[in-house]
Amino acid sequence: MRMKYLKGLVAAGVLATAAFVGQASAGVIGLALVVDGSNSISNSEWSLQMQGYHNAINAAFPTDGSDAISGTKFGRTASVFQSMTVVTGANRGSIADNFQSESRPFIGSSTCISCAIYSAYQNSQIAAFFGGFSYDKLIIDVSTDGQWNRGNDPDGNGIGSANWAVANGVDQVNCLGVGGSADCSFVAGDGAFMVAAADFNAFETALLAKIRRETGQNVPAPAGLALLGLGLAVVAFYRRKKPQQLLINAA
Repeated sequence: MRMKYLKGLVAAGVLATAAFVGQASAGVIGLALVVDGSNSISNSEWSLQMQGYHNAINAAFPTDGSDAISGTKFGRTASVFQSMTVVTGANRGSIADNFQSESRPFIGSSTCISCAIYSAYQNSQIAAFFGGFSYDKLIIDVSTDGQWNRGNDPDGNGIGSANWAVANGVDQVNCLGVGGSADCSFVAGDGAFMVAAADFNAFETALLAKIRRETGQNVPAPAGLALLGLGLAVVAFYRRKKPQQLLINAA
C-alpha cells in the first residue's frame, strides 16, 4: 500500500512537470516594446533610448524561439516599426539593429500613449495570426518621460487604454518611466509593474532588468518541479525508515 502511495506521488510530480513543459512550449512570451519619441525627448536622448533597446535585446532575449518582440514609436500619433517577431539566433541581431537605426516619429507637442498601446495590440494579433504562433503571455511595455495629452487616458477604459488592452487579452501593460515627470500610473494586469530610471543615461540598465523580469528569467522552479522534488524526498525518507521496519517485523 505504501509503495503504491509513493509511486502515485512521483507520478503526480512527473505529470505536473510534463504539463508545465507542454504549456510553456505551446506559445511564446510576446513583448510589445512601446517607445516615446515625443517633443520632450531630445535627439541625443532618443539615440540613448534606442541604443538601450539594441543592447538589451541582444543581452536579454534568448534565441530558442520562446519569446517574440515588436516595436512601436509614438508622439502625437503612433506607428509600428518592428512587427511582432519570434526571436531566433538568425534574427535577434537584425531586430536589435532595427531599434537602433529607427528614426524619431513626427515631432509635435502631443503625447498619445493610447495610440501606441492600440497600435502595438493590433500588430500583436495580426502578426501572430499570419505568423502561425500564439502567446503564453502578452505584455505591452511602454517607456515614457512624461504623460499623455492626446487620445484617450491610458489609465481610463477607452480604446487604447491599459485597461482596454487587458480586457482584450493582454496580460500586462507595464511602464518604464524616465525622469521625475514620467507618469506610469496606468499600468494594468495581474502582476503589472513600473520601473523608474533617473534619466536616459540610466535607461539601458533599467530596461535590461525589466525585460529579464518580464520574460521570466531567474525565477524560482515551477510548481510541478517542486512537486516532483517532494515526491523524491518522501521516497528517500521511507527508504531510510525501511531497515527499522524490517527489524520490528523480525522481532
